[in-house]
Amino acid sequence: MKKPTLDEFLSSAETRQAYSARSYVREPGFRSLYVRRTHRMIGNHLVPTIDLASAEASNPGHGAFTKLVARLRQDYPSMAIYAENVLNPRFATTLVEKLGFHKDPRVGLCFYLPQVSQERQMKGTSE
Repeated sequence: MKKPTLDEFLSSAETRQAYSARSYVREPGFRSLYVRRTHRMIGNHLVPTIDLASAEASNPGHGAFTKLVARLRQDYPSMAIYAENVLNPRFATTLVEKLGFHKDPRVGLCFYLPQVSQERQMKGTSE
């Protein structure tokens, strides 16, 4: 069976209706990408989330993940993004300092980027 594209997976009726769904997907710039569409506690809210559970870039260090995050923020602003089990310290630093992710205080080695609306609220309360 052919893997769906990331957009096909995220927008399918079956995936949207399920509380949690998972799949390997096809995405430009990635040799392998395993994602989940689920719900997570971000801050004090249960929000729809795109979990990036396992990612292997076709050409590591050349911006595939950065491009993916930018596209997800634009195309799916109502969903938070969750990067799971980040084992590379340099990549963890990039997530926080360059891409604006936050370390998940509940789970070590995991990082999240709130929904666009929730991120605006968080910034509004901290200024």
